Amino acid sequence: MSIKNSPLVKGISTGITVGTAAFVLTSKMNKGKKKLKSAAGRALESLAEMVDEITDKLR
Repeated sequence: MSIKNSPLVKGISTGITVGTAAFVLTSKMNKGKKKLKSAAGRALESLAEMVDEITDKLR
C-alpha cells in the first residue's frame, strides 16, 4: 500500500482543504461586517450632527 493512496492521507488533505476554505470565507465575511458597522456608525454620527444643527437653528 502506497502512502500516496492511503485513506488517512486523503482524509487529512481533504480536512486541510475544507478548513482553509472555511477560514477564507469567514475572514471575508468578518471584513464585510466590519465595513458595514463602520459605515452605519458614520451615518449615525452624520445624522446626529444634522439634527443638532437643525435644533440650533430653530432656537
